[in-house]
Amino acid sequence: MLNIHKASIFFQGEPLFSDITFRLGNGNRVGLIGKNGAGKSTLLKVISGEIEASSRWAFVFHTIFIWIMYVLMFYVTSLSMQEFNNISFAPILIGFILGMFSIGATNGGIGTYPEAVVIAFSLFSIAEDPSRAFGWIMWSSQTIMIIIFGGISLLLLPIYNNHRNKSITN
Repeated sequence: MLNIHKASIFFQGEPLFSDITFRLGNGNRVGLIGKNGAGKSTLLKVISGEIEASSRWAFVFHTIFIWIMYVLMFYVTSLSMQEFNNISFAPILIGFILGMFSIGATNGGIGTYPEAVVIAFSLFSIAEDPSRAFGWIMWSSQTIMIIIFGGISLLLLPIYNNHRNKSITN
């Protein structure tokens, strides 16, 4: 018996199929018909375990979790500077949002991230020099984290893929 419940696969952000549910009993025969690129082979690979089905909610949960961690990093870093001891959450959130826009608008926010934080904090009458220092601390720590963890991931990816390929073929 084979049970498939709400399986979804996305390719380059587009759904090949979404929320497919079906059951096959022993001895059942099924024909799989569809145009080229419709996801027939992908569905068979999901069923065989060669690839895993996408879970939209898992993706949404992990995305929200990552953004919450970034905002918390912004907040915790603000506690490390004496000038920001009594700061409310609003400048933290606005500074974070403008900083993220600067990363999206330029190559990784080089030079613009600290200035975006200065602009955000100036809306709340926070001094320019500590705001700029805070912006550089945030940008530097995020960039260093990306380099370190990205490098570790790059080194571990072949090991993970090798282990995964062995378990699929067995």
